[in-house]
Amino acid sequence: MPPRKHTPKRGFTLTELLITIAIILILIAIALPNFLESRVRAQTARASSELRTIAHALERYFLDFRFYPLRTTPNGQSWPSGLNNLTTPVEYMNPARLPDPFTDGRFNTHYHYWPIRPSGFIQNNTNPSNKDSNWYLLSSNGPDHRFDAFAETLRGNGLFIDRVYSPTNGTNSPGNIWRLGGSPDGVAKPFVVPFLGPGAKN
Repeated sequence: MPPRKHTPKRGFTLTELLITIAIILILIAIALPNFLESRVRAQTARASSELRTIAHALERYFLDFRFYPLRTTPNGQSWPSGLNNLTTPVEYMNPARLPDPFTDGRFNTHYHYWPIRPSGFIQNNTNPSNKDSNWYLLSSNGPDHRFDAFAETLRGNGLFIDRVYSPTNGTNSPGNIWRLGGSPDGVAKPFVVPFLGPGAKN
């Protein structure tokens, strides 16, 4: 019986390998932006949902005390929040819902919160006589991870809010995700409420 001839197996040529690698890179370039954008959309939806949860907890706190929590600095944070008062000593909400998915890491990992008095001033956490806040603002940094507000009071024509995030400007567009609650009055009506729009009101 004659010996069987072995035909050498043909491998990929360098050209074929380069073409295959190029196709894979093109597919990654197409898929990666969509993946990153869907991740930002998911985090935006999470932030909006958690701000709604915090707003409900703030309303329960208000029913018990007739004012919104004072702005105090949580343990381990360097910036006043006040939302820690919703988790201790009475747990109005799960503390795991407090960290902002878009934190900038510099000041506070929690969502931003301001209890505001009828005068337009932020509630003073060192003066018990100022426990008369009747509305509040909540904020997430938004996909740009920047805190875009520039004033601590709402008096006269001064604006508290700088930018409002809108996905219509692009998923990663600048601006904060805001939520307003309570009974805004005085300077809030002509300046803040129209600026934020009806979607930010509880």
